[in-house]
Amino acid sequence: MDSFFKALQMYKIHINDTPLTIVSGKDGEDFNKAMKQGSLVAPFPGKKKFLMHYIDLLEKSKDHPGVVLVASDFEDAISLIESLFKTIKAAGGVVQNPHLETMFIKRRGIWDLPKGKIEKGEEIEEAAIREVMEETGLNDLKIVEKLPLTRHTYKEKNKRILKLTYWYLMTSKGEGTQPQIEEDITEIKWMSVSSFLDEGWDTFQTIEELLQLVK
Repeated sequence: MDSFFKALQMYKIHINDTPLTIVSGKDGEDFNKAMKQGSLVAPFPGKKKFLMHYIDLLEKSKDHPGVVLVASDFEDAISLIESLFKTIKAAGGVVQNPHLETMFIKRRGIWDLPKGKIEKGEEIEEAAIREVMEETGLNDLKIVEKLPLTRHTYKEKNKRILKLTYWYLMTSKGEGTQPQIEEDITEIKWMSVSSFLDEGWDTFQTIEELLQLVK
């Protein structure tokens, strides 16, 4: 799927850990190419009811590998889908030590990367550093580069939430880690990204896709 999407404008949002992707496409060629990728594929008519059908489908089931909507008006499609959610912004880090091992945290039984909500008036990079420090105890973090953001949804008090997470590649000596128990973090582990992905540790698809970029 990725080789085709790289050639297009693409917006991806994970719903129930399954991707709903909007791609630009004003003709049948884009649609026909996308159909070969294995996900449910449909031309997007720009209707809220149509979009809600697929959101509901993904929220209730993980039977499909994903949904691809081919939109003739890409920007309008993005505006429509984001209007259906309350947006929360977060920031976090992919932290590497001098041995090029990456730090993973175990939160509520799932392996994850440290991240958290951006506070009012806080710069995104500041939030990323603060959240990683708070969740792991590391105090020598340095940002190396910006990574792509991820989008995932969840429900809170029957409201649909869209969390945008801004990610940064960071470095640290990796000394003195301490999991933040108050945030349900029970374990911190360092390992190579390749090992993590190859051994199939229990994590989220957004995390897997992000790690593929720093592998």
